[in-house]
Amino acid sequence: MKLFVRIMVLAMAVLFGLQVLPWSWATMVVPGTSPLVALGSALSAREIVFPVALAVPLLLLALAKGRWFCRCLCPMGFVLVLVGKLKFPGQIPLEKVPAIGGWLVAIVLGSATAGYAWFLWMDPLVLFNGFCGVWRHKPLAWIDIVPAAGFCLVIILTLFSSYAWCERCCPLGALQAFLGRCGQWGRRAIFRVQMPSAIDQGLANCPGPVYSEKAMLLGRRSVLALLGGVGLAWLTRRVRKGNDVLPIRPPGAVDEIRFPGLCVRCGNCMTVCPQRIITPDLGNSGITGVLTPVVDFERDYCDEWCNRCTQVCPSGAIQRLTLDRKRMLVMGNALIEKDRCLAWSYQQNCMVCSEFCPYLAIRVQENKGVPCPEVNQEICRGCGACQNHCPALPLKAIIVHGLAQHAVCG
Repeated sequence: MKLFVRIMVLAMAVLFGLQVLPWSWATMVVPGTSPLVALGSALSAREIVFPVALAVPLLLLALAKGRWFCRCLCPMGFVLVLVGKLKFPGQIPLEKVPAIGGWLVAIVLGSATAGYAWFLWMDPLVLFNGFCGVWRHKPLAWIDIVPAAGFCLVIILTLFSSYAWCERCCPLGALQAFLGRCGQWGRRAIFRVQMPSAIDQGLANCPGPVYSEKAMLLGRRSVLALLGGVGLAWLTRRVRKGNDVLPIRPPGAVDEIRFPGLCVRCGNCMTVCPQRIITPDLGNSGITGVLTPVVDFERDYCDEWCNRCTQVCPSGAIQRLTLDRKRMLVMGNALIEKDRCLAWSYQQNCMVCSEFCPYLAIRVQENKGVPCPEVNQEICRGCGACQNHCPALPLKAIIVHGLAQHAVCG
């Protein structure tokens, strides 16, 4: 029966990750149910965003049963149990793998408290969802596979050391162990009786290896990791304030200083974009922005009648927007490079950018008897239609530049 339940949970998680279900919110269910993502994003954003509510059941379950979810329901854990049975040659003894799960939790919570969450992307449900989501791309390009990298690395680790991820590295598992202990302490304080360990209760009769809690509890090293997370977040915010590179983020993204911390790199916004213009950043915005979503107008532009990417973010890095509000949002500024423009520099009758601008933000200015384009910044939304359709080659004559924070037009 337990095996059947685990198979069904795995199948449902795959369906959610592949986004084959008809509901727009389905793709954020798997990463959204993680208490680690919920706590990290809520502390970092200083507010309770909609997806956080999805994590409440698992949060309560962890308080009552500790790591019971890890052992009996987690889709990532079930996959790793199957992979661990392959008995790959050259196995590394489990004791030689450093127990970093508890430290990662401390760093996540400490850095999130300071306003910039680190390592949220290491949540196993996020990694699992990212792997499933890439297969929705047709045709599949190499850059579309990038969000699956974390899942593949965990699989490789498991091949060389069975259960190393689940027992020693997984931050979600460590958080559940800590919550289970907190729940046990709370019940003892309320009822003033000695109770069996919440962890032991949850793991009773569950097959698989016995998880060690030695590094899961709050100790001196965890306190140091917590303080280290605070310092790391403070330093990161200072560094990002001086970052001159402003990438174009999907509409509804929070300010550029906080965005890489809140973003869990789940790939949801990339896979739901029908224009396929949202791609993973490969380091152009700095090391902290690696694999975060950026907008590339080479393929297409941001359709004024689409707001799908704003509906699927599990951490609040991209805010939920109605279609009307999305159409009013300024995600960038288009600037004309006159030395490349066919009209300004070569006196050709070219107003292609004006013809394709959905917001009528390109006005005509006559130069030497030739109509030339000029951007009305009060109207421009930065959608990229002008840049995408500009005929100038090899470099476009009109380029959209990113903003430190998206604003509402007018």
